[in-house]
Amino acid sequence: MSTLNLRLVVLITLAWLLAGCAGMSKEKQCTVCIDFEQPIAPGTAFGGSAQTPGTVVLQRAAGTMSVENFLHPSGTSSFNRAVVSSPGLGGPGNQRLDVNNISLRFALAAPSREVTFDFTDLGGHENFAVNGGAIDTGNLEALPATVNGVAVTVFTAPIFNSGGVQVGKVGKVRLTGQIREVLVGGQEFSLDNFCVAP
Repeated sequence: MSTLNLRLVVLITLAWLLAGCAGMSKEKQCTVCIDFEQPIAPGTAFGGSAQTPGTVVLQRAAGTMSVENFLHPSGTSSFNRAVVSSPGLGGPGNQRLDVNNISLRFALAAPSREVTFDFTDLGGHENFAVNGGAIDTGNLEALPATVNGVAVTVFTAPIFNSGGVQVGKVGKVRLTGQIREVLVGGQEFSLDNFCVAP
């Protein structure tokens, strides 16, 4: 499929979804997602030597996803890769994206009032930015309540190994406000169900 045809399909799909949402109450308006399900095969890798930073690797009705440099607290950066794996992190799908020293930029097809995504964090630090603002290089659960004018809520629960030792956390990030773009990355990190409410 040519790039022009793919863009046309994305625009028609977005118009259809938005038209279907228009008649719903505000509380029940449609949500569209950028997910990592079929036809993307498990094992598909983004980043690394296959692409350069800034390359758009997914186009969906909700927007595009590009691979970006991962910024470390020291100020250095890396560009490793993200790999589609299973199982998913809950929700309707059964695949997730495992992220290793790379960031992902989600450019939304239209400004959104809410974005949510699920994650698993098994160590290291994360990258986070919204609407092109400065990149935070800490941990998602330590984000301030407002980032670049967007409200941020992070829910987490611990993951324990068979010996009862905490080895990581699972969570959900909820952003509310006028959202055009989100950047998120991690080291031992998984991402799934990146969903946008118009």
